[in-house]
Amino acid sequence: MLSSKVDSIPGIDREILLIEPMIVNGVRLKLEVRRIDSTFDNLILFLKGNFDPKELRAAGDTIRVAYKTGEKQVERWLIVNSGDGKPLTMFCITSPLKLPGPGEWPASLPPLPVGAKAVQVVEFPGRKAVYGSFENSGNSPEQLLRNTSDFLRSRGWQAAGNEADPSIQGNGDLFLRANPRELMWVSYGAAGNGACYTRPY
Repeated sequence: MLSSKVDSIPGIDREILLIEPMIVNGVRLKLEVRRIDSTFDNLILFLKGNFDPKELRAAGDTIRVAYKTGEKQVERWLIVNSGDGKPLTMFCITSPLKLPGPGEWPASLPPLPVGAKAVQVVEFPGRKAVYGSFENSGNSPEQLLRNTSDFLRSRGWQAAGNEADPSIQGNGDLFLRANPRELMWVSYGAAGNGACYTRPY
């Protein structure tokens, strides 16, 4: 029988630091945060020795792990290296193997670009936060940011970095609004993909 492998991680703290309820594409889940007392290099060695390579994805100071814990269930980890001498931080979610589509795009986020397809919508009820990602809009990151910046500014938001300025050619920025007090983070990548996150502050 398949089961969680969290407790097999060397240095894993048995105490859960945080449990965050969340709704992913309409499915109620919970995010658990734990501490790992290990070096990042030693953790990588452990993971490579205990997981199939296709279950691992490393990028810089993070590594993602995804493996089945049941016939229709998967456990996902995101482990972050916080720096030399500091414990690692682990984020863990158990979810259905296949989530439904995201449904309606949240009104609290900037509208989807023309041609874009929503990929994921995550709500954090406890902090009144919303995250959304999309793909295949067909626009460059710079153009997506300019369009979003124009939209948000017309509704009272202020850009913290002015990354949409043509002289900067940025692909993401942080926006703030005073009434109501909210922040909005947006980031765009290749092939017209992008993500947005908003919450009160």
